[in-house]
Amino acid sequence: MNKKLAPDVETIFLMASQENSYISSTIVKEVTRHGRDVGNHVPEVVNKALLKKYSEKKIQ
Repeated sequence: MNKKLAPDVETIFLMASQENSYISSTIVKEVTRHGRDVGNHVPEVVNKALLKKYSEKKIQ
């Protein structure tokens, strides 16, 4: 979008470290829904609950 709005301006994207970045709950749930572990982004109790919730949905 930046290129379309201002083609003569270069955009540089710098990613924050994991400790300083934000991750939305929607992304966490979507990743977990596909059977992936998100333990490095959420507390372990949350990770286990999400994995359990979405594994139960696959069985039904």
